[in-house]
Amino acid sequence: MSLVTDLTGEIRGSKAPDRSKGHTAPSTGASGQAPAVTPPAPVAARGSQADFPVEGVGGPARRDQANHFGWKLQAGMEIRSYAETVAERAVDSGDMLELDPAIATIYDINAAGSLILTVKDIPESTVGGETASRVVSLLLYIRRVAGGTIVWPAGTRWSLEVRDPDGDGDTADNLLGPADAARLDIFVLHRLPSLGWMGAIAGIDMKVL
Repeated sequence: MSLVTDLTGEIRGSKAPDRSKGHTAPSTGASGQAPAVTPPAPVAARGSQADFPVEGVGGPARRDQANHFGWKLQAGMEIRSYAETVAERAVDSGDMLELDPAIATIYDINAAGSLILTVKDIPESTVGGETASRVVSLLLYIRRVAGGTIVWPAGTRWSLEVRDPDGDGDTADNLLGPADAARLDIFVLHRLPSLGWMGAIAGIDMKVL
């Protein structure tokens, strides 16, 4: 006989008899009970959040305040002193370089000749349960040899002072042509989801005075 079989009878035997239909528990009204415990003073709800809250939506319930919701909109995050990653890339003439914003947003590029720039897709984010696009800026320090050209992401928009620096309506002398000598230039790429990539030149032919 198994242990389970031996115990089953004893467990069943210890069961209290079933209560009759209509049974009620005796009243304790006259037993002099202590007064009911007074709930503690309300405590403002606290909790973590994985995303920006939606205004008007409640937050996590607390154990001592089960139905209180108290999420508040957060103020902008402040970042003080920090060091940002700079990705160094050496590019052979004619090669394509993919910039990955998840790795770095500042690139030090040494091109042996002309190069083609692309940017890796940026995953969409979610704000308040709604899909939202991300804005990203890339700072590019590009060293290139004389005659080296740069092919930018398709559809990149450039300001008028880049397209027509002389203001004479002729864009043939734009600032995006081949380098006239070996030099270091500084470019900024900024992506606005509704318009795409926009470019700016922060400095051309950087040298020490």
